[in-house]
Amino acid sequence: MPRRSLAGSLLILAALAACSPSEVDLPAEKADAQTAWLRTHAHRLALEGENFDDLDFLRPLLRGKRIVQLGENTHGVREYNRIKARLVQYLHQELGYEVLAMESAFYQCYDANLTAAESSALSTLRGCAMGVWHTQEVLPLFEYLRRTHQGERPLLLAGIDVQPIGPNKADRPSFLSRAVARFDPDFAKEAFQLDSTFLEIYARGSRERRTYFRQEAGQRMAQSYDRLADFLAEKAAGLRESNAQLDGGSVLVAARTAASMSRYIRQQSAPTTREYVEHRDQGMAENLMFLLDEFYPDKKVIVWGHNFHIRHDNLKIAPDASIFPDVAARTMGSWIRQRYGAEVYTVGFYAHSGQAYDNGGEVYEFAPAEPGSLEALLHEIGAEAVFVDLSQSPRKAETAWMDEPLSARYNGTTALEMILRSQYDAILFIDQATPRLMIQ
Repeated sequence: MPRRSLAGSLLILAALAACSPSEVDLPAEKADAQTAWLRTHAHRLALEGENFDDLDFLRPLLRGKRIVQLGENTHGVREYNRIKARLVQYLHQELGYEVLAMESAFYQCYDANLTAAESSALSTLRGCAMGVWHTQEVLPLFEYLRRTHQGERPLLLAGIDVQPIGPNKADRPSFLSRAVARFDPDFAKEAFQLDSTFLEIYARGSRERRTYFRQEAGQRMAQSYDRLADFLAEKAAGLRESNAQLDGGSVLVAARTAASMSRYIRQQSAPTTREYVEHRDQGMAENLMFLLDEFYPDKKVIVWGHNFHIRHDNLKIAPDASIFPDVAARTMGSWIRQRYGAEVYTVGFYAHSGQAYDNGGEVYEFAPAEPGSLEALLHEIGAEAVFVDLSQSPRKAETAWMDEPLSARYNGTTALEMILRSQYDAILFIDQATPRLMIQ
């Protein structure tokens, strides 16, 4: 930075002296007014416990909301898992939400849900959720889920991801074959071979599978899954028209499973980063829409995923070259917001400081909160955990930060500038993050 001249410095001092005290102090006064408003209007939350009095403020906020999306700016924070587990239990127990849709494999979560009453909570957790959530904080939620499956109003488990990550894929070829065999035994054999070949290619690892899917054989495989999905969807529609049994929805699920695998292959073979991202997220949106419109049309749904996927308009957020993706891309939340509008309530999760695990299993430190950032602003409240509603907060000077560009950190490390109210309906803020506790 160039050195100022003595004359220039004197001119600056003279200009400041000519200003009224209110003009000089305005930035500090504005910050104080924002903090005062937040301390009055932010809801302080407990991180654990089954007394939900601190969450009852959600009742009026969620009136008319069929879909509640719970995010996180990193998968590696213990406190996010603890408070999300609490929120899910509250939403199910007190507000009638009956489906937990996780950012996890579509078929595997369907399969895990079928045996949730008899299986151990740990087995169901590992059968559905991606490994980043195989934690000591999430396990009690799955113990609760198991108990509900033994009662009259189960908390139903679903997956929305097209990525087939998880251990219980081995029966999938037989599942698809059984769904087809009801209508065409010869095509059932073809379906079994198709999915068996996919699983063999998938098991080779990311580099080899991507190479295969980019070749002509991989593209033919995607087309075969499209044909299988169309066949099953048509048969399911015919069964509905004739009021025939859908075998617990297995034909519908098989159709959507095949469509998800087509999406996955196209994601893996995408020629650009943006297409790679959007194939996955559009597939996730399609899976969630299937749950909402076809599989559970009369139920309210909780979505569990990363902030990146659930935001309302991620395409408007300028990317950062240091994190993936380094291009602007549309994500699941935009399709869901466009389709369901005011029925959606989306909560972004952030933290001020601390540590987390990255997806590779290494602990890292959060970056210091920059002055004027979301993290610095909410830290001034001085609470362990707070919930700030954006959707019904008035537009005035004290809340202007909701409608102006503000930085909020991806993974707790990289500042991304966004207009919060256009991305989320609320922010859940943790002051001090600690790494998740993995189940050994």
